[in-house]
Amino acid sequence: MPKPSYNDAMKLLAEERAALRSGHLAQVADLTDRKTALMRDLTALRLSASDARALRDSADHNAKLLQAALNGMRAAQERLSALRAVRAGLNIYDANGGRQTVAQSGGGLEHKV
Repeated sequence: MPKPSYNDAMKLLAEERAALRSGHLAQVADLTDRKTALMRDLTALRLSASDARALRDSADHNAKLLQAALNGMRAAQERLSALRAVRAGLNIYDANGGRQTVAQSGGGLEHKV
């Protein structure tokens, strides 16, 4: 009878979706082993077409959420790298096309009297 395993899989996908939406990526990683085992068990069962479609749609939705989370992390990482590069100094090009780095000052305020 496929319903108990199907229901377990749908509940697990819902749990994964909630973790993705709330940004708890460590929790998503913790669910991986359970998810893999459940999906392996489901392949041995004969699900109805509608159950298989619902399961696939739910898994596809989670995959899109996971991809969005990864894209967000990459964007944040790129932004942090850009900020670190600005702190290191400004890159400019001279008249001959050579790259030079202009060091940034101490970063404090300059008081002129």
